[in-house]
This record gives sequence, C-alpha cells and structure tokens, in this order.
Amino acid sequence: MPSSQFNPYYQQDCCFRHNSQKARTLVFMFCVFFELSAIFSIRSDKIFDVRIKNVKLIIAVIASAILQMATMFPPLQDVLEITPLTPFEIAFILLTCVLCFLAMESTKFLSQYLKRNNFG
Repeated sequence: MPSSQFNPYYQQDCCFRHNSQKARTLVFMFCVFFELSAIFSIRSDKIFDVRIKNVKLIIAVIASAILQMATMFPPLQDVLEITPLTPFEIAFILLTCVLCFLAMESTKFLSQYLKRNNFG
C-alpha cells in the first residue's frame, strides 16, 4: 500500500530513498551555494560585516551562482548526471545556506563574547 494513503503530506518527489540522482543533485547544489555564502562570513572577523568593498568578489560570486544554475539546463544535466530541481527544492537549498551563514556568524559572536569575558 503506498505511503500516500497513510500520510496526506507524503510527496513522491521528497522521498530520496529510491532516487539517488535527485539526492546527489541536492547535495551538489547545496555544497556550491554553501561555499558561496560562506565566503561572506569567512572574509571578515567582524560580525555581520555587510560592507563589501571587493567588487571582484561580488562579481565572482554572482558569476559562480549563474554558472551553477546553468547546470540545470538539459545538455549539462546529462553530462553531470543531475536532475532538475523544483522551485521548492532550490528555495530549500538557499534557505539552508542562509541558516548556515547565520550559524557561522553566531559562532563568531560567541567566540568574541567568550574572549571579552575571559572564558577562552
């Protein structure tokens, strides 16, 4: 009996147990976008430093994001053995990357707080 009869929220697309190609695509996209978001946290010891003076960095990140999204076109999908992602899956990846960025910034804040208060 299919799981959809027991769980009304079950979606065939969200079950990666039998679809390793979809799971590999999600991990591939997450790794790339995580690294692109991590660049902005790693570049400064200041917490939430939004002043970006390095224009080449911005251009490189935007170009990398565009090239990464270009991998979703059918000719490159066959070469890289990836599958197309739904807008929900792309939004999930981007949201997860933002949360990871916030976690990295929180770690910097906690580290600086502990140093200021002689805990470390």
